[in-house]
Amino acid sequence: MNYRLTARLLGLLTLLLAASMLICLPWAWVDEEPDVLWALGKSILLAAAAGGALLLLGRGTRRQSIGQREGLLVVSGSWILAGLVGALPFILSGAIPRPVDALFESISGFTTTGASVLVTMEGVPRAILFWRSLIQWLGGMGIVMLFVAVLPSLGIGGRFLYRQEVPGPAKAGLRPHVRDTAMTLWMVYMGLTVAEILALSLAGLEIFDAICHTFSTMATGGFSTRTASMGAFSIQAQSVVILFMLAAGVNFTLYANLWRGGGIWSGTRGVRNFLRDPELRLYVGLLAVATVLLAGSLMGQGQHSPAEALRLASFQAVSIQTGTGFTTADFNTWSPFSRLLLVMLMFVGGCAGSTCGSIKVIRFLIAGKLAMVQVRRFFRPRRVSRVRLGSEVVSADMLGMISGFFILFLSTWAVLALAVAATGADVVTAATASIACLGNIGPGLAAVGASQNYSALADSAKLFLSAGMIIGRLEVFTVLCLLSRSFWRA
Repeated sequence: MNYRLTARLLGLLTLLLAASMLICLPWAWVDEEPDVLWALGKSILLAAAAGGALLLLGRGTRRQSIGQREGLLVVSGSWILAGLVGALPFILSGAIPRPVDALFESISGFTTTGASVLVTMEGVPRAILFWRSLIQWLGGMGIVMLFVAVLPSLGIGGRFLYRQEVPGPAKAGLRPHVRDTAMTLWMVYMGLTVAEILALSLAGLEIFDAICHTFSTMATGGFSTRTASMGAFSIQAQSVVILFMLAAGVNFTLYANLWRGGGIWSGTRGVRNFLRDPELRLYVGLLAVATVLLAGSLMGQGQHSPAEALRLASFQAVSIQTGTGFTTADFNTWSPFSRLLLVMLMFVGGCAGSTCGSIKVIRFLIAGKLAMVQVRRFFRPRRVSRVRLGSEVVSADMLGMISGFFILFLSTWAVLALAVAATGADVVTAATASIACLGNIGPGLAAVGASQNYSALADSAKLFLSAGMIIGRLEVFTVLCLLSRSFWRA
């Protein structure tokens, strides 16, 4: 294990995070908040000092290549380090003075979970609210992905970082020069970001709110500048957010392929390939079915008109399945059927290669196909059947990885729920808070419901859930590798 090289890479990443804090300074300057300016300045200096110290530890490793072990350690360590660095502005500004709470908020931001300990947003300085949204945006496509895109010296080592960072079972679209892939994905991400900022501005949001909510939407994070979340804004703004939440839940490789092929203006072939993607079709189909079921349940309660029920249902279905976590209503008061359906969507997530968390649609798609193959083998044992995804046969290795992921994900959720329950949380809170954090979703039910927050949980529960957020963001395997003794040998 090359610890000095790992330290150097983590040092560079820390300096990148320190530089990103500079973007928040103008808001404190415009609002004439010298205390916040000073807090951000100290945070930048502390982060830069930490980054410099790590670079000193790693001096002399500039020309050394990164291996798979170092890649795993850098990716895992980067999210922990980002959580620590990101907590500095919260603590030093006094917005979240308790270190455990600040760490929870920071990790929730970078992992795009959106679980918050803030009771109200209206009294928080705008510079700090902007930092909350910015760290979600950085974490959405991935801070390590940004690192790969802007640092050409990584060379082939960037491939290891890319493979561990991109969520999902397949790394489709990985080009020979992985930096080009990372740059393309970030360009698509930024293009969609600019488009949503413009759309929200046209829908009546002030530029600050438009930028912050765009950052949270494209990252499927869910941090808002208002206590009422998206419920504080117009129906037009909510419609824009639904559209871009949907877009953020799509595999970004599909967008990249359109980009490389000249976009929608190059002809219909690229668009047809985009629309024929089996994971995309299942993703949209699941959301459509969930929306209809939720709307029917809301109308059955007799409290909403068909149009209002459809609006509330569509927003919440998309928000929960993509893991964004924005709310327009307190779904904790909805019928048991609706609440259970939303919890089930928490386990699904968006497409592989998107900014969403949880299990991912493609794993459910392949698992369903595998289950049908096993059913056919039950009554035709001699028949040779293969699992296909489109025209391609899914390899046995991939099937094994997907099966293992299901087992590890559900086991981790069960252990995390037990740990949170052991701190004194009730069963519903413990179970839904655990999947909401492990799946990087945000709101759960009961004490962590749509109109509540995580501030009332014990510090130990917050630390457990913070670990769950990182495990979920890195899709279990990456983090659990660090618990193996063989990983640390040699």
